[in-house]
Amino acid sequence: MKEKIPYIDIRYLNASNAGDYVRFFEEKESTGSEFGIGLAYYMTSNEISQSVINPQTNDLFYDHRLLCTAARVRLLAEQRIEGFLAYIDGKPVGFIGCAQRSLYAETPYISDEVKEDDIVVTIPTTFGDLRVAEALLRRAANFAMEDGRRAWVSLAYHGEPEEEWDALLTLCRNIGFSFAGQKRDGETDE
Repeated sequence: MKEKIPYIDIRYLNASNAGDYVRFFEEKESTGSEFGIGLAYYMTSNEISQSVINPQTNDLFYDHRLLCTAARVRLLAEQRIEGFLAYIDGKPVGFIGCAQRSLYAETPYISDEVKEDDIVVTIPTTFGDLRVAEALLRRAANFAMEDGRRAWVSLAYHGEPEEEWDALLTLCRNIGFSFAGQKRDGETDE
């Protein structure tokens, strides 16, 4: 008997599922050595340095994961994060940032040719499931097309395995995204 492929439900990030967003990243960051995944898109460099430096001792805070959760909650409350969550069986399994260029703070990953009202999409964050990544990328592309805007994908490499990274790039090309930023080690992909 053929194994049933689970349905991937894609939902716009809003107040009713903001907790799912925070819990997804807490779980994702607890499974590896990464922390602060995707926060650099939404925070200025000054905000980042203020959130990780202890002003009393001028030293780095120890619990980065706690700081990341606090930063996400604040950014959500200030409506500075937009995008889509992916769910399988009611559990959040992926996120993709999807917003106007103007929402992204001082993101160095985004080239100057991206106009302020163009839609910029982040590489999807998942637990390595390319089906989830593809569903998120397709929904983000449709979101941009609904408004008749150009969609760009920002290629900030976060240590994905080589095969997964190459598959993500191929998906982005096949869906029709323009590339808005660095690929890896300063390379660009046009």
